[in-house]
Amino acid sequence: MGSGAEFIVDDSKRIFQPRRGFESLRRGCEALADSAWQSFRLIDVPEFNRLVAQQGNKANLLSCASLELAAALLCAHPTQGATLTFDRHGGRRRYGPLLSEVFSDVVVVEEGKKVSRYRARLGQWSLEIAFLTRGDANFLEVALASMRAKLEREIAMQAFNESWCLKFPGLRPTQGYPADAKRFLGELYLRGCAPDDLRGIIRAR
Repeated sequence: MGSGAEFIVDDSKRIFQPRRGFESLRRGCEALADSAWQSFRLIDVPEFNRLVAQQGNKANLLSCASLELAAALLCAHPTQGATLTFDRHGGRRRYGPLLSEVFSDVVVVEEGKKVSRYRARLGQWSLEIAFLTRGDANFLEVALASMRAKLEREIAMQAFNESWCLKFPGLRPTQGYPADAKRFLGELYLRGCAPDDLRGIIRAR
């Protein structure tokens, strides 16, 4: 990566450290992958809760959102074939029904313990699709996607914290993960926020 440097990514969480700076990570992502083939979707809490209720669980939502992003990129860059590689979503092995909602002519190649593979079509595209355990340890593109998602999440959380801390000076920011989120909500309750006031920032499990 640049000037002959070399690194190994076996878990994208290990190399994502906000203190190193959002912009440096963004530049790294863009340097390693064609930005024309990058896309993300920010789903806020009200939309997340609505989609989870509609699709049944978080894993279904993640799968559908990922497949729709991939399909949109493919439609924007027409060619003859492509390989799509994903991390497994929620431990799921069988993706055929979800794939059929986005692609046509879905054929199961294998649905095993560590990998699920399919063939499908999207218009003129012929697709090879794989869902793997620990995909970010084996495919740089998957690791980059995971890093980009974490980057955008942290940027969103930064804006979230700035908004609430301006409203309540002295409020400690949160990273949004379960244990600290409970602490953060508790501090908001102590400052007079009612449960209905916070409904829009508490996501479904």
